[in-house]
Amino acid sequence: MQNCDGVIITVPHKFTATEYCKSLTKEGKFLGAVNMLRRNADGRFHGGASDGVGMVAALRDAGCAFDGKRALLIGADGAESAIGHALVEAGVASLAVRDFDAARTGALVSRIAAFRRGVVNIADDAGAETYDIVVNASPASMR
Repeated sequence: MQNCDGVIITVPHKFTATEYCKSLTKEGKFLGAVNMLRRNADGRFHGGASDGVGMVAALRDAGCAFDGKRALLIGADGAESAIGHALVEAGVASLAVRDFDAARTGALVSRIAAFRRGVVNIADDAGAETYDIVVNASPASMR
């Protein structure tokens, strides 16, 4: 479709959408997932991820400060990956991730921990009230 200048991607296609991109933003490369594709002048797509930066911007607009805070991220898939990345970029001191899929949780924690910004780990059984910031980005929050 040559008259299509851009596409917004949603669940469950954020990871596979990267295959259609000639280039990716920094976040898209790091996450291996995108939710926006823009057609460049050469006809090829450039992919980016806005889920995380959008969430952080909304939290900032609501008065949330990130520096030195303990954050809990519930969910470990596409949007959650972007949100976790954005939280550590925003300056949280630690990020704990909780998801029902242990393999997916471990993979996300490993990817974000490799970024070397604060402590990133799999959430233990501590209650959500022990964190400064809690983001429920799991599919359950969509219902």
